[in-house]
Amino acid sequence: MTRRLVITADDLGREPGTTEVIAALLAEGHVTATTLICVSPIAEQAANQVGKLGVVPRLHVTLTSERGIPRWRPLNAATSLVDPDGTLTDDPFTLGARGELHDVLQEADAQLRWMRDRGLVPEAADSHAGTLYGLHGRSWLAGTLEWCARHDLAFRLPRDPVPYVGGPLPPPLAAAHERAVALADALGVPIPRTIATNRRTAQELAGTRNSETTTSAASLLSPKAPASCSCTRPAKTRSQDRTASYEPGRRACYATRLGTTPSKAKTSRSSQAGGPDASGPAASGRLRRRLFRQGSSRAPGGVISASRTIS
Repeated sequence: MTRRLVITADDLGREPGTTEVIAALLAEGHVTATTLICVSPIAEQAANQVGKLGVVPRLHVTLTSERGIPRWRPLNAATSLVDPDGTLTDDPFTLGARGELHDVLQEADAQLRWMRDRGLVPEAADSHAGTLYGLHGRSWLAGTLEWCARHDLAFRLPRDPVPYVGGPLPPPLAAAHERAVALADALGVPIPRTIATNRRTAQELAGTRNSETTTSAASLLSPKAPASCSCTRPAKTRSQDRTASYEPGRRACYATRLGTTPSKAKTSRSSQAGGPDASGPAASGRLRRRLFRQGSSRAPGGVISASRTIS
């Protein structure tokens, strides 16, 4: 039985510490892909740094700033995306309440153009802080998937969201998710079967030795891995990862690099973000707030996770 794994380190360019860690992980072969924050002032330096390793980052569509570091400015300066000072808000819920689809897509266009103007041709896009998914208010998924189709990009939307959120989605979100998956298929936009993410900090994982990491990765690729953890994304070696395209019928899983500041460290994983009894608008709001709290405050330091995959 063939098992395939893709490990993605998000937030390249967030700030120097994160960028250095991601570059080291790529150089050592511990991760196979990364995503670039184009609105960061060190984005070009970060892209050049991993470019020397033969890695082309994916586009991390970024519509919000991060707490604890200087705020970013959009490349397109769209009115509905910025605060009065012209910077991107650091609160996804604020963006979710005021962002307009045309501004979102124009900013996504500007960020993709920024990459292509520098000779970077990403094969996929995804959403920084989950803002495109509708977890914080307005959903721009339909428009985003149409945008991906126009630009021949895959998009990181899991067919099966349970491993990511830790349980069934509340009915309103589940219905929206089902429509989005159907639209992706209709448009021919490749999406992964599922996503697993790590929410522990570097400090929490500091005691992990290489041998332990290897053992853990091996256990994740156990033949007992559930079929629900498969993806439509083909896995590749680092050298292949730059050129191979998405292929229907091949499967892999994503894992995402996430970290949190020590003062806001979350020991909970995605399995605690929801539950089988979550339902209704109130549960939907609770799930959104939990996902935001678990994934929004990040700090320098590389934290990676592996996820089970099976074909």
